[in-house]
Formats: sequence, C-alpha cells, structure tokens
Amino acid sequence: MSRTDRKSRGRVPFAPINALTREIVLQIHEQVRKFCDRYQYGCIKLYERISSSYLQREHDSRCDILVITPERLNEFIFKGYVHPKKLRYVVLDEVDR
Repeated sequence: MSRTDRKSRGRVPFAPINALTREIVLQIHEQVRKFCDRYQYGCIKLYERISSSYLQREHDSRCDILVITPERLNEFIFKGYVHPKKLRYVVLDEVDR
C-alpha cells in the first residue's frame, strides 16, 4: 500500500496482527516496529494493561498496523476503531491453539 493510499483513507488500521498473550504482542511489536520505521508505517501494540485514553491517542496519531490481543481487537471493532471491511491483511499468531 502506498503512502498516498494511506493518506487518502485516513488512519484506519489495515493489518492487525493477533497474538494470544501480552508477551507475544511485545515480541512481535519489537520486530514489526523495525519494518514500520523503515517504510514509514505506524505500528502500535495493544494488550489488556494499557489505559483506554492511551489507546485512543495512539490509534488517532499513527496507526497502520496493530499488534493486538484478541480481547482488545474485539473491543476496537466494537468501538469502531477497527473496520473489518477495510482490513487488507489479518495475521493470526499461534492459530493451532
């Protein structure tokens, strides 16, 4: 996805990476952030122990890729921060569990 495409559609996340635990979210986010920094994408991590005000601020500021737990993803879909029809990719970590 080009920078122009991202600007024209706003800051709606296009790729959630769904991980089961906080620890896995942190590990994945560390690696994804390297990619995002190089290609000018925004990446945030979301798990249970982060305040809602922080989440909203981070989401509004720069969010293209979410590294997120299933509970937070459900919450973000319910609150309208993530729009399933606008997602281009969905990554499921450890789907065999």
